[in-house]
Amino acid sequence: MSHPARPSCQAKGAERAAGARTRSKLSSRKSVLLELQRLAGAGPRAAIAAPPKPFLEALEDLAQASGKDAAAGAAAAPRGRGRGARRGVQHERLAAHRSAFEAALVAELKVEWAACEERMREWPRARLQAAGLALFDLRAEPSGALFRDAIMRFCGAERSAPLPQHALGPGDIVLVSRGQPDESAVEGVVMEAARSWLRVALPEALAGNLRGPGFRLDLFANTTAHERCVAALADFSRPPGADAPATIALRRALAGADSPDTLQTLAALPPEWARGAAGRERRAEARLRLRAPSAGLNPSQVTAVEAALGRTLTLWQGPPGTGKTATLVALLGAAAAGAIGRGGQALAVAASNVAADNLAAGLLAAGVRVVRLGQPAKVAPALRACTLEALMAGRPAGATAALLRQQAAKAGGTSRHTAREQALRLEERAADEVLGGADVVAATCVGAGDARLVGRGFRLAVLDEACQATEPAALVALLQGCQAAVLVGDPRQLPPTVLSRAAADLGLSVSLFERLARQGLPALLLDTQYRMHPALAAFPGQAFYAAAALLAAGGLAGGAADLGVITPYSGQVRELHGALQRVLRPAIAQGLEVKSVDGFQGREKEVILFSAVRANAARSVGFLADARRLNVALTRTGLK
Repeated sequence: MSHPARPSCQAKGAERAAGARTRSKLSSRKSVLLELQRLAGAGPRAAIAAPPKPFLEALEDLAQASGKDAAAGAAAAPRGRGRGARRGVQHERLAAHRSAFEAALVAELKVEWAACEERMREWPRARLQAAGLALFDLRAEPSGALFRDAIMRFCGAERSAPLPQHALGPGDIVLVSRGQPDESAVEGVVMEAARSWLRVALPEALAGNLRGPGFRLDLFANTTAHERCVAALADFSRPPGADAPATIALRRALAGADSPDTLQTLAALPPEWARGAAGRERRAEARLRLRAPSAGLNPSQVTAVEAALGRTLTLWQGPPGTGKTATLVALLGAAAAGAIGRGGQALAVAASNVAADNLAAGLLAAGVRVVRLGQPAKVAPALRACTLEALMAGRPAGATAALLRQQAAKAGGTSRHTAREQALRLEERAADEVLGGADVVAATCVGAGDARLVGRGFRLAVLDEACQATEPAALVALLQGCQAAVLVGDPRQLPPTVLSRAAADLGLSVSLFERLARQGLPALLLDTQYRMHPALAAFPGQAFYAAAALLAAGGLAGGAADLGVITPYSGQVRELHGALQRVLRPAIAQGLEVKSVDGFQGREKEVILFSAVRANAARSVGFLADARRLNVALTRTGLK
């Protein structure tokens, strides 16, 4: 079976550089505000336009209209008219999808951006500090480098003095400024947070003047995710015929269908690499390995993996503790061993950096060649050696590029520009070499929108935490030339986080997994859980899953590292964190995690302490009325 040659890295370099410059321009606060004003729909034409319907509602309308048209014109329609009508319905379906979700993304960005702007413009310092959303009077000093980023350490006037309680943590986007944030402020990513300091990764070219006292850090909005989601919607709205033939079936299935039967038929189609005698032989070999005792898989896990190796689109439902990540690693290991054809690559993504790191760690332990794509500052320290940047640095082209960047930093004028352009071309070559040699590329959903993946193509994509990802974010990954996809999640746990009520009403709070399930695509259930004591597993099993659970034995051995404290409210997280820092020895307090329920989904500790504080004097339950949040809170412990 032949495959089209991948575009060379050099051929794509100019386009990527232009894209990077565009993204940098759009990331400025002023540009985003102007863009929001444009998208809000100025002018009389926008004022009279009807608001879009949620996609599922639009699908129902299209199905009804299509049925009426078919009934009215069946007798009189000329031969061949049916195919054109189906294409028309498909075009309307894609247009309705883009309309609904673009409007939802704009509504969500407006809420997030307005909250940031309001805080920085109007909130007094005392309120920002009380909410933990900003730190003031910080001293900035160099603290090393991370590939192409400079690392700055921010601490108080007295370096060893504890910082005020705050909500800034690893992976957060922060705005670094002197005084009131303005156009000179710089965006960075928090790498590490300790009691008396934070380390922040910043663009090397912008970090040179960040020295001395008088700095502040503000929690900031992430516009890159919005831009990549909007681009994915535009891509998805194109007619499927414009894509590579091997990807059309998946795109059609992701768009939904007129009936559950049609959707199930599309999803069950074998991808190109699973067809014919060679495909059947590869699946038979994989089946033998998966069923061997050494694979360590239970019957429901084996069934799930075998199904995924022969279908275009598969859903797995994984209740807490049922080994979702281990099952995905088994699937990806089979893919790397040849189940998707020689030389085939897989894309492994998740809604969060923590889950993407878990996938990468599992793949490394299984001996799979994995590249972790994403900002190194957001990747767990133990996995930074397998990041794309680290692996690029180990290539001759990458090492030469690093030397050129050092020379550019000392040079000026034309020499600086020339050295940087040469470094960029060498980095593109190194990235192409590293990515081309991987079995699996691991990233977050939005991280998979990296320009360095354009044109590469993947025979299999897996999405962990699929019920926590918005549909546009999931599409960022699944539209990277993927031929088959496996979505793994649990609709009985927390949905995507959406701040805007308007965006939620338009369907942004319904994940792609849940939308496909509502349209009639059944999910394979992982039915054996290994995490909890039977007494703890009984209520969630009966209340949320109506299923029995098999358990394994275990015990508590790790001290504070095996303990976790969770609470529904972020304000209580800060309060508890501060209290524990005051009463516990530093070594113990550092190892004890205190998180919100939402922030702990997908995680577990041997012992969990749950703080059930109330939020208000009005006795309003608020977002705790969602039973899925209760399910998450009750299923985080692994003590048996």
